[in-house]
Amino acid sequence: MKRYDINVLEKKDIPNILEYFNIQTSAYNLEEPSYNPYGRKFFFNKFKNPPSDLLGVYLKHRPNPFNIQYPDDEDYEYTLEDLLKYEIAIEEAFVFWDAKQKPQEIKPQINLIVSNIFTDQNKEEVINHYLINNNIIKQPKLIKLGCYNATPNTGLVAPLPSRTFHEIDIDAVYFDDGIRFMEPHQGNIDDLLKLSNGAKNIYLFTFNI
Repeated sequence: MKRYDINVLEKKDIPNILEYFNIQTSAYNLEEPSYNPYGRKFFFNKFKNPPSDLLGVYLKHRPNPFNIQYPDDEDYEYTLEDLLKYEIAIEEAFVFWDAKQKPQEIKPQINLIVSNIFTDQNKEEVINHYLINNNIIKQPKLIKLGCYNATPNTGLVAPLPSRTFHEIDIDAVYFDDGIRFMEPHQGNIDDLLKLSNGAKNIYLFTFNI
């Protein structure tokens, strides 16, 4: 079983995260921390004694020769720990936490990258050059200025919630791992950095013009 612990700013961001894993669902029925019944794609069953910062859990079921399923027959009957004992019946567990309450377990290094730019260069080239030369990526990324990468496999195409960080103009942000989602204007770059979700390094790019 592979487990993902993912901080989100709001419950409504959960379906957007799951879309990156080709899972279609909605945030309906997440008034209380809930999980999806075995083999189903909607949140329904309520957790027993959930942590205050737990928002919901999506379990991708694993068919197995023993026909073992994780339990989903009663509300308020099972804790998260109870369910995760059924590893044979779970391929992936997506555990969603409230970013406003739960600090990241892995504290990322925040790197401010200040670059000069010459007349024959563009900012996107400079950013790709830095990431490749420092062995952060192997192939050039699609980069749009004013954006960040939602996952390690996507380009820097998700709009930043703001363009300044402590009064510094930021042209792009790169996370070396993890997955995240936030709507434009949902917060600011400080809020975005709370969604590192496994990233060890975050690179904030700015330029001397």
